[in-house]
Amino acid sequence: MFGTFEPEHQDESVVYGIITPVASFNGIWVQFNTYISIISRLSTFKSLNHKLKSLYMGPGWRPGTKRLGNPEDIPAIESPIRVFEVSVPAWKTLYAFVHFVVLVVFFKHAAAHYNQWGTVTVWTVCFAIMITLGNVGSVLDDRKWIPMAELARCGVLGLMISKGAEVDLVGAPAVALRTLFALSAMLWTGCLTKQLAEPSQKRQ
Repeated sequence: MFGTFEPEHQDESVVYGIITPVASFNGIWVQFNTYISIISRLSTFKSLNHKLKSLYMGPGWRPGTKRLGNPEDIPAIESPIRVFEVSVPAWKTLYAFVHFVVLVVFFKHAAAHYNQWGTVTVWTVCFAIMITLGNVGSVLDDRKWIPMAELARCGVLGLMISKGAEVDLVGAPAVALRTLFALSAMLWTGCLTKQLAEPSQKRQ
């Protein structure tokens, strides 16, 4: 249909995946990084006509080339593909696992009760779920900004639950979440303090 079919060659091994592997566990980045790349590519074209063509022509298209671009411009594919891996402490892996499980359980809770909530609450919950999904992945990426981001997330969510946010969480589940977010906020406060102290120690 798109003119991109290529039969297999016996002397070449098949490599599955995308040309540029995503180097992140952040679920939000994984979903939207391609759109960011497309927008960035638009800035490389001067005329509006070329900008529009870059959206519906092949990914390798340039002015003066065929619809799918020049085959010579296609990046060489490495085999085997290098898997994105980051070495993180065991406690970060455990932390990400616990918060991801909590996210899944809360998502099921939200799916069952969202029709009883107000519009603002529904949008707030959707935003919180997306932020949580992104942050949990970034913990596994070992991003330098994650202590600040997680401190803010856990602090805000813990405060919302303590203030009785309209999410139908009462009793033991509410206490468990408040405790989890409080302990997590304390953990990241320590990490952030240590992180901020490191530059001053290096200067000394």
